[in-house]
Amino acid sequence: MGYKGISKYIAVSLGMMLFLSGCQDAGTKADNESKLEESSEDVTDVEDFDAEEYFNSLLEKNKDNYEDQTESAGDPGDSVQQPDASSEPEPDQDTDSGVIQVGNLNKDNGYMEEIPMGQSCSVDLNNDGKVDTVTYNAVSSSVAEYGTTVDRFVINDGDYRYTLYLSDQGIHIQDPDLARYFITDINTRDSYKEIAILDHGANGIPYTYFIRFVGSGTYCLGYVPYFPDDENFKIKGDGSIESSVNLNLLQNWRAPAVWLSGSDQLLTSNLKMRTPDVYYPYEDQNDEEVTLLKDIKLYERRDLKSKTVDLKASDDAITFTQTDNAHWVKVKSDGGKEGWMYMEDKDTIVSGGKKYNRRDVFKNLL
Repeated sequence: MGYKGISKYIAVSLGMMLFLSGCQDAGTKADNESKLEESSEDVTDVEDFDAEEYFNSLLEKNKDNYEDQTESAGDPGDSVQQPDASSEPEPDQDTDSGVIQVGNLNKDNGYMEEIPMGQSCSVDLNNDGKVDTVTYNAVSSSVAEYGTTVDRFVINDGDYRYTLYLSDQGIHIQDPDLARYFITDINTRDSYKEIAILDHGANGIPYTYFIRFVGSGTYCLGYVPYFPDDENFKIKGDGSIESSVNLNLLQNWRAPAVWLSGSDQLLTSNLKMRTPDVYYPYEDQNDEEVTLLKDIKLYERRDLKSKTVDLKASDDAITFTQTDNAHWVKVKSDGGKEGWMYMEDKDTIVSGGKKYNRRDVFKNLL
């Protein structure tokens, strides 16, 4: 409907209202007839008033504004916006802020949730009933010693980046991962969830640092070799983490180990590796079958005074089943013989009073 149509509609409506307001019931008393006549005169005056012309003059003043608004309004159906499926957030993402809401951390998800680098997440870190917001970001840097650096670590608008370089807390991020970080729950029975920061390290061994937020600040709970999504990395939810420890006796290989967190409420709590009596290395770490190149003596026990058995050089496959990562390695031959081999250091095998380099004794070591 155009603006002129609107003015006609308003004028007619006004005329009807004024006419009805002056009418009285035909059976009214005589003393009101004079008022009826006055009302009739008023109605006559209203009829002489050109309401349409009056409202046209008012609308004319705002014609341009009116037409602009009408054109911009378009079809009423156009004002209903259909959702764009391509822009729908992930199920755990807050549609308003874009902050990832960390869900329940349990056995099904390994007591951890991965957060993309640079993305903020919300989670109650210290069980105080308040949701904490965490933002962590690492970037490539031409001036950093190892080519990457942390440029943001914020919790509830507080800048905690400096806490990632506190050597007295056992943390010094050197080569941060650029892909992701994690929120974890090492112990579901305590009051904390941890921020897991990934560092490729300076010695070729990646480490995961676990940061706790206590409301007034942060502290480093400790670190564990390798990353949470490594196939051998398992957060148990009972205060323990299983991961891999690098062994350097005889060859560069790995074995499972367990790290334990201390008291659940004390700041002195930290992750410590439970040092076993012997390690049981993962099987099939060697790309090629290991064989014996020289005859050696094996001991019945980890004791140089114990009985020995001779193991002859052959093409039989050799496996290493145990080690204390200090001096002793248990050797097993496909031929059925097994025993403990003594090493003076990580490269030197001692047998029958003679010393041999490890690669002169075994073929295809790592």
